[in-house]
Amino acid sequence: MKKQPLLTIAIPAYNVELYVEETVLSIAKSTHANNIEILIINDGSSDKTLEVSNQLAKKYPCVKVVDKPNGGHGSAINAGLENATGKYFRLLDGDDWFDTQEFDHYLEKLEKETADLVLTDYIECFCKTGLNRPVSYYANLPTYKVLELNNLIFPDWGPTLPTTTIKTSLLKSFGLKIDEHCFYVDQEYNMACYLCAKTVTYYPCMIYQYRLEREGQSMERASLIRNISSHEKVCARLLKEYSAHKKAMPEIKQAYLHSRIIIPMCHMQYELAIDYCKSRKHFLSFDKILRKYPEFYSDPGIVGKIQKFHRKTNGIFVWIDPLLQKLSLRLFRNR
Repeated sequence: MKKQPLLTIAIPAYNVELYVEETVLSIAKSTHANNIEILIINDGSSDKTLEVSNQLAKKYPCVKVVDKPNGGHGSAINAGLENATGKYFRLLDGDDWFDTQEFDHYLEKLEKETADLVLTDYIECFCKTGLNRPVSYYANLPTYKVLELNNLIFPDWGPTLPTTTIKTSLLKSFGLKIDEHCFYVDQEYNMACYLCAKTVTYYPCMIYQYRLEREGQSMERASLIRNISSHEKVCARLLKEYSAHKKAMPEIKQAYLHSRIIIPMCHMQYELAIDYCKSRKHFLSFDKILRKYPEFYSDPGIVGKIQKFHRKTNGIFVWIDPLLQKLSLRLFRNR
C-alpha cells in the first residue's frame, strides 16, 4: 500500500509559463520530496503553462498535473483540495515560490505535528525594486507549541494563504467550496481554514516567497475597478458564511472575523464604489446586500458620514468628485 504523503502543495496555475518551473523546483528539490505531493492545477491556461507542467511531472515523481477548464483562482483551489491525498494541505500560487532550505526545516517539524493548523512566516518580494521584506504576524506566539485556537487572540492576522498549512481531512469535511470565476477569493479560503481548525502551532520559518508588483495582479487599482463585482461577490459570501457559523463560534473567533475580515472587505467595497468607480449602481447593489446584516450595516468601521449621506440621497452624488461630495454632505446636513 502506498504511503500517504505528509503534505500536498496545490499550485493554482494560470498563464504562468515564465514562473511555474521556478515555483515547482523550489519544492521538488527538497530533501524530503519523497514525502510530499505537488499538484499543479492548470486552470485553462492559454500559454505554455500546461506544457511546462507536464515536463516537470515527467521529471519529478512527486509532481502531478490536474488540467481543467478555466474557472478562476477559487476553482483551482477547489480542484487542488479535491485531488489532495496528503495529511496536510498548503497552497502556493503559480508565480510565487518557497525558500527550499526553510521548507526542509518546516517539513522535518511537520512530520511529528498534531495541530490542525500550522502557521509560518513569508517574504514579500517586490519585482520593481528588488526589495525583500520579511513578514511575521505571529512573533508573539510560542514556537512549536500546540495551542487552542478558540483561546487565541491574533494582534494582527490569523491564517492567510501564504502562511497556512491545514489538515486536509478537516478542510475537506468542512465542505466550503470557494467561489469560482471570481477574484479576491483568498479571504474565503482564509475564513474556511480559521473556522474548521481547533488547534494551531507556529513555526518561525520564512517559507513562502510572495511576488509583488507583477503587472496585472488583482490588487492593482485598474484591476480593482474592473473586478468590483467580484469583490462584492466575495463580501456577500463572507457575510453569509459568518452569519451561518456565528452561533457555533466562541466570541474570540467572532471578534477576529468581524474586525479582520468582514469589516476591511466591506469598507473596501464602499470605497471602490464611491471613490474608485464612482458608480451609483455598485453602491446601491452592495448597500442592498449589507442591509441584510444589521450587525454590520451600521458598523462604524464600515459606514461613516459619506456612506450615510449616499444612503439618504439614494446614491445620486456618488459620481461626483470626493471634495464635492463632502461639500454636498455639508449642504445636505444644513438643510
